[in-house]
Amino acid sequence: MKTTRLLTLLALLMISAVSCNRPFALSENGTVNGHGYVDLGLPSGTLWATCNVGADTPDEKGEYFAWGETQPKKEYNWRNYKYSEKGGGYTKYNERDRLTELQIGDDAAAINWGGGWRTPTDNDWAELLNNTYREYIYDYPYCGIVFTGKNDETMYLPINNWYDGDYVIARKPAGRYWENTLSHAVLSRMPYYSDSDCEDAKCMDFTVTRDDKVECRFLDYSRYCGMGIRPVHSRK
Repeated sequence: MKTTRLLTLLALLMISAVSCNRPFALSENGTVNGHGYVDLGLPSGTLWATCNVGADTPDEKGEYFAWGETQPKKEYNWRNYKYSEKGGGYTKYNERDRLTELQIGDDAAAINWGGGWRTPTDNDWAELLNNTYREYIYDYPYCGIVFTGKNDETMYLPINNWYDGDYVIARKPAGRYWENTLSHAVLSRMPYYSDSDCEDAKCMDFTVTRDDKVECRFLDYSRYCGMGIRPVHSRK
């Protein structure tokens, strides 16, 4: 009995030591449909998930998705992209249907998590960047960005890189996360809108400089590439 109690105590001490060694504080203010969220005190009240789609913990990169697809795969290219059209062009989100924002059935966050979770919009990312302080963390196994809201709540976003083909693009510490909108959505209202305007979707790029500063950029990138998704939830 004494041996069992001693082993239990040692196990608890080991768990505590691992938690204390985390180089940053993590916030989780509640759950929606079984998935944790953090309230960073954003003006809109939007809640950000604590994990990527496909991840069980904040430090995991999770799964990668082509834009508009809801399941991960081993290779990301034009040939196996769900909406690629034989001979060129797209079968959906194209010049004919003029759809520019992900429908719920094509949103990986909505399909995999349910409960009102969704892929962030351009405005969601902009609001996050404009209302948080960002710090790069590199302390194995952690490599990512900590966002701290004005209410001192925190969110961790791992550096996840992205897929083009069957390999990860990792030229420098960088992460890319999909938004829910095509890059040239504004052109969809123009008579000359064409499939060439539908090739790219918007993503948020985080790049770490040599002096460990975090550069944030809104980029346009090929829809067939694989990127991570950090869901958001609109407060009701």
